[in-house]
Amino acid sequence: MIRGLNSRSTWGFFLFLLVLQLSGAQGAEDTGSSPSPLRVELADAAVRITGVSSEEDPHWVVLTRNGRSYRIDLQEGKAATAVLSDVPGELLLDHHEPAGGTSIWSFPGVTATIDNGLFTIRNGAGVLVARGRTLPDARPVYSDGYLALLTDPTESYRHGILGDGIEAAGFIIYDIEGDRIRESRSLAEGAVFEARFPIWADMTGDGVPELLLTTGSAASGAAVRIYRVDGSLLAESDPIGTGYRWLHLLGTLPTGPEGEPEVYVVRTPHIGGILESYRLADGTLEKTRSLAGYSTHMIRSRNLGMVFLDTGSTPMGPALLIPARDYRRLHLLRPDGDDFHLESEIVLADVLTSNISELNSAEMRAVAWGLADNSVSILIWPGAEGLLR
Repeated sequence: MIRGLNSRSTWGFFLFLLVLQLSGAQGAEDTGSSPSPLRVELADAAVRITGVSSEEDPHWVVLTRNGRSYRIDLQEGKAATAVLSDVPGELLLDHHEPAGGTSIWSFPGVTATIDNGLFTIRNGAGVLVARGRTLPDARPVYSDGYLALLTDPTESYRHGILGDGIEAAGFIIYDIEGDRIRESRSLAEGAVFEARFPIWADMTGDGVPELLLTTGSAASGAAVRIYRVDGSLLAESDPIGTGYRWLHLLGTLPTGPEGEPEVYVVRTPHIGGILESYRLADGTLEKTRSLAGYSTHMIRSRNLGMVFLDTGSTPMGPALLIPARDYRRLHLLRPDGDDFHLESEIVLADVLTSNISELNSAEMRAVAWGLADNSVSILIWPGAEGLLR
């Protein structure tokens, strides 16, 4: 159920937004009374946008379909682009076929290297502590002294929703203390993990993060599982009930009755697209909200970022910026009791082609996304504390 669009004062800061058209720009997004993004023209469509939230030099790096890369800077409400010659390996790996190169990920006290589906883990002193097999397009994730990575690639469940028939049958968690790293392993037990990376979230409020993953099986389809840092299972949602049906795990927002985290997913984004939220209760995940009409993933794409979750840094509170099923509209939704409230709609000039990427600096809060008409749209909040913190 959805509650109607309004123009409450929480959206007053959108009056500051400007429409920028660089040379050759045509057909600015028709947003009516909705927020109006800046518009930047490129030579081809963006597929990956990364915000570099440096206090000294905030900017976006944009990767396009034909392999070009751009830098976009924002200064005093104006945008400028520059062509780059080098793109970090993790950007290429994030949305495209594995390039056969090496990707290095550095975190406090640990470094993970992935090379053609083989991973190595080194501690802060550079000593090799672990190695093994992972997905060719896997991404390690870090939170509060814990590093997690999917392992045990398998072709036992050839759903192929993320671009190939290889999924992970397990994961590994490293507990990092100085140069000492403790290891915990877990397997999907009759299923696979239909993801490229897990998501960390403190679901119990004890200061220790839990690991969230989507599982998939031929017998019952997808479900969401929550694991403790020792690899044991904490909770699981009811599965979809039909094999080869997927849940896109988006992340968490503090939208429970007491501000506790709830898990957000899009159920079957390719055949229906239902936004759902879940709350941890007595070892299970109970559904708390449901709203049809949304899709956050294009089938067989590695792009898992076509949505933005704001944890609540404005008076509006926690919210989602999420594409409608046709990828031609973005809705800003605010969870409200057991419903969703539609705060605003942005009508896009063309189909969404990239992730929605945040940029967060002292002067500016903004998100950016790419469209099929070879443009990048940037939504900014000048002078505001910011929706995107």
